[in-house]
Amino acid sequence: MVKKQVVGIALIGVSVIALIAVLAIFLRTRPQDDLALDRRKDARPTRDQMIDVGGVKRPITDIRPGRARTDAKGDKSMDIDIGTTPKVPVDANPQVKSVVEALKTGKHPERVSSLITPKPFDQAAYLADSNAYLNVVEPGRIWQVAQPGKGVPRLTYLVE
Repeated sequence: MVKKQVVGIALIGVSVIALIAVLAIFLRTRPQDDLALDRRKDARPTRDQMIDVGGVKRPITDIRPGRARTDAKGDKSMDIDIGTTPKVPVDANPQVKSVVEALKTGKHPERVSSLITPKPFDQAAYLADSNAYLNVVEPGRIWQVAQPGKGVPRLTYLVE
């Protein structure tokens, strides 16, 4: 009886070891994800290597990390981290100064959000000194548009 128990335990031990070996082999030989290619210095991605991006299969060369993003003119200024705001010196220009003043004093919330109603358009102040008027940032001005009519020009696209 004891001999049968020892044999049973030995069989269970051998089965567990075999199972672990099979799992190890399976995990080592499974297909690697396409992005793992970028971790190896000697690997060069090709257009036939695909990766799933938001449910769409794309060639890995389209989204390979580290590729410089450029605009149509070849300007590399677009090579920034998406989702981050670049640091701007507090005295960079008058518009920045107006926002910094609002943040420090807490007196002008209309300067820091487009959801806060700005002061009504003051045509006299604008005509007197348009630069001074426009140097005060009020994002909510985007909602202040003149009604179309005689003598009111429509906004148009600037074509370079």
